[in-house]
Amino acid sequence: MSSRAADSSARALRHKFMAPGVPRGSIARPRLDRLLQELFDAYSIVDVIAAPGAGKTVTAQLFAGNCGRQLAWLTMERPEVSASSLVFDLATALGSLAGDAMDAVRRTLQTTGTAEEAAAILASSADGADALLVIDECEGIAASPEAASVLDIFLQYVPERLRVLLLSREELPWPLQKRYIHGQIARVDDSALNLTFEETAECVHRLGAGTESAEQIFAATGGWAAGVAFASRFGVGEEPAFRDFSAYFGQRVLALLPEDEQRFLLDSSVTGVITRDVATALCGPAGQRLWSAVSARHLPATSMTSNTIVIHSLFRSFLQQRLIETEPDRHARLLGSYAQHLAATRQFKDATDVWLSLGDLKEAQETAMRALPVLFVDADWPTIMRWLDRFGEDRVDNEPEFLGAYVRAVHGRREFDRARMLIRRLDREGRLRAAVDADPGLLTTVTWAMSGRPQEALSLLDKYEGDARADVMRYMIEVTTAMRPVPPPDTRDLPDVERLLSWGLFLQGRLGELARMEPADSMSALLNPNVILGSAFQESSEAAAALWNRVPQEIRERAHSQFIAAMIALSASDQERARHHLELAVSASQREGFSLQPVYEIFLGYLRLTDNDPEGAIAWLEPLLEEMSQTGQAAYAELAQCFLGLAYLSTDRIQEARLILGEATASMSRCQRRLLLPMAAIGLSEAEARLGRSESASEAAELAYHVSMLTRTLHFLIQAVRLFPDVRHRQVERFPDDSRWRRLVVAPSVRRLPAATPPPQVNRATVALQPFGRQRDLIVNGQPAKIGRAKILELVACLSLHPGGIDRFELQRRLFPEADQRSGGNHFRQIAHKLRLATNLSLERKENLVLLPKSLSFTAFDIESERILGTVSAFSGQERRLQLEGALAMVCGSYLEGSSQPWVEERRHYLDLVYEEARLELAALHLELGEPDAARRECETVLETNKYSDPSYRLLVAIERMVGSESSVLAVYRRAAGALTELGLQPGDARQLLERGIPRPQRAARH
Repeated sequence: MSSRAADSSARALRHKFMAPGVPRGSIARPRLDRLLQELFDAYSIVDVIAAPGAGKTVTAQLFAGNCGRQLAWLTMERPEVSASSLVFDLATALGSLAGDAMDAVRRTLQTTGTAEEAAAILASSADGADALLVIDECEGIAASPEAASVLDIFLQYVPERLRVLLLSREELPWPLQKRYIHGQIARVDDSALNLTFEETAECVHRLGAGTESAEQIFAATGGWAAGVAFASRFGVGEEPAFRDFSAYFGQRVLALLPEDEQRFLLDSSVTGVITRDVATALCGPAGQRLWSAVSARHLPATSMTSNTIVIHSLFRSFLQQRLIETEPDRHARLLGSYAQHLAATRQFKDATDVWLSLGDLKEAQETAMRALPVLFVDADWPTIMRWLDRFGEDRVDNEPEFLGAYVRAVHGRREFDRARMLIRRLDREGRLRAAVDADPGLLTTVTWAMSGRPQEALSLLDKYEGDARADVMRYMIEVTTAMRPVPPPDTRDLPDVERLLSWGLFLQGRLGELARMEPADSMSALLNPNVILGSAFQESSEAAAALWNRVPQEIRERAHSQFIAAMIALSASDQERARHHLELAVSASQREGFSLQPVYEIFLGYLRLTDNDPEGAIAWLEPLLEEMSQTGQAAYAELAQCFLGLAYLSTDRIQEARLILGEATASMSRCQRRLLLPMAAIGLSEAEARLGRSESASEAAELAYHVSMLTRTLHFLIQAVRLFPDVRHRQVERFPDDSRWRRLVVAPSVRRLPAATPPPQVNRATVALQPFGRQRDLIVNGQPAKIGRAKILELVACLSLHPGGIDRFELQRRLFPEADQRSGGNHFRQIAHKLRLATNLSLERKENLVLLPKSLSFTAFDIESERILGTVSAFSGQERRLQLEGALAMVCGSYLEGSSQPWVEERRHYLDLVYEEARLELAALHLELGEPDAARRECETVLETNKYSDPSYRLLVAIERMVGSESSVLAVYRRAAGALTELGLQPGDARQLLERGIPRPQRAARH
């Protein structure tokens, strides 16, 4: 596209992304500004639903001018907006507010990502400034369920600093409607937009009518903005039906204009926005003059800028209807002229839609051919499918470009089985060649779709000539099939191949190269989760977790992203979580027909092995190995062989293990697929050793260590040695002077969390969380805030447990576990708003993390009490007692009493144990210091919450013996016997209380 043509196209479309302007005579309406501001304080999204002419667009522009936010504007013009088009329109409207999100959106859509995923990425990126996004004429979205879903997802991920104002004539369709039901979108209707009498009087005066008519106009219109404007200009007359404007427009507006200007308005009604270029295209050489004349008249129901005339939908509907009824042929000719203008300014997509509306398939085909490359870049598969349906099967079959577009669209919609069937048919019929010749980039899509049948994919790569990206596709397929090393291609100048390349690098164990593909910046969304595998298996679990937090939620829900999450869990030795994600990956793959499903199933087989179920692993893996052998996917067969051989070893099928592990080790070594080579080699070493081949066993072990150094990860080596620790012992004995194996730590480590420390003290607001009992509250600058909503306290408590921040979506899940991700975000914003109103405390965001402000002096009584208890071991005697008493004085009931959130219950149970041990330690200390009454009080406090506490009864026996009351000792015995009976124990077991000494409580605090 030439720069001149591009500029022309941009000018033609610019009106969609600009506020249309405020009509002459509009008045300021502080009442509506205050209403919208109050709603935006509590909600991120407000929908103004009102009839045509109610003043929605004017109200939005006036509010935008006073709200102190940067304005972004989008007018939805086309009733058949597609999902991907809407995403790009939103990205264009947001502009710099979304950073470089446009590139991220395009990459997502071009790599089989969905429009919903792209919408989530775009919304999450728009956090650069306090901004207001106005989306006008939203009612048009009802014609496209896919676009409605995209808007729904976009609204779900709206960031904290962005507010969205929707303008529509009617309620938005499902799934957006559920946001109304759940109270996630605030609504403003006609009753709020109608002018009050005072506003009507001001408007009447501004438009030059006598103020004495204001009362009559208000009575006749009810404050309807369009009615007030027209009545102020032309009088009320005898007609009370102001909402029927056909006669009114004809008699009082159109008929009063010169004939050539009437003709201009009628002819230009084929488009809603009239530029000078459009005027010339529709009205000939006189178009420029007529455009200037009409724009100077300040007609009602129109808005003007220096470049455009925007005709209000009421007026335009009248003009269109008049033109169609009186001159239908002229209307068709004008639409044709408009389509030609769109094509001349390279707006081929819009031109095609106009030609299709006229039924001119020949012209539509011409412009569609030229529009396809842009639609491919934008991944606008719904539009392509809609067009192809209109063109019909015969026309599509006879045009190679259309056949290629059909294949791309089916694959882009993730209909993988259907795509494979289509590709095979076209190849068999000899029509695929013409499609690839016309669109060389199609070959990458074709072979990607066929990657689950690698021999077919390689045959297609050999048969047809594609573009440079086909080399990357060949690399990925050959990595899974070839019996030789396959070097990665040079991809420095190739767009949108990162996912293909990174999967091949992972299978080859090139984890260092994979890690180098991580984004250089620390802010942008991560669209290719494969790169996380480099950090995950190079023992950089924190880096992997941080990268995972940057993956947009919609992408996380993909089948392959679930596999990535499973690998992250596996690298952290969290088998249970790994299994959960792998099962989700398999389930999603079954629905979509995704080609990597066998890989996910193979790793599920490995988890059966780690769960001490080798027989189950064998039964699971053997058919998978057979399947991979039949499809020729050698890399995946090697994975299955590795895990199956380890399972054979675990069931003492040593000869079978040696054969299959020897074959896997040899194949991995020969082809340099090194990911699991250390694991297979350790298994082979164990098998050789059990068969008495010590030299071969040592060689296999040394190979495992050597390859681990090449891949820069000991993870798979350690996992295998945990299964067969004798391998390490033998190497240590064989090479006593070699410290490598001795340094290898194979015992799973239990990492203790660092003790929580209070944030640094600053001379600003101080907030304390008192989470215990019925008097739980926030104390702000020394004063109780009297927080009534438990959810606000749960929010602060959760953030206090994550001083470095917690992922926003994880936080929402913890606070609203029954809400889906989309509704949870709105619930969260409302709670955060209520927290800000109650405490003047605004939460901070760091990338995807939410955290308490660093400038805040914050204390949580539960964390502070734990901190004090952790220091008591440094004291003795009275000082120790004071420390224990100080910590326990903060505890005045159950933690977040009444909350049933799983994480709260877990925390509550943990704290109950900590405080019980602390009270028992304090009771024993009182007893040592000769304070039996104080010791008794602490024991009774423990028994109030845990009447089965054996240490408490033993302490009470010791206390009663100290004071010399044998009857009291027996009373304690009877209480203990009753409690034990409830547990199903014999009362006689309580006699041990009379025989045991004073118990030794455990340390008071755990960290």
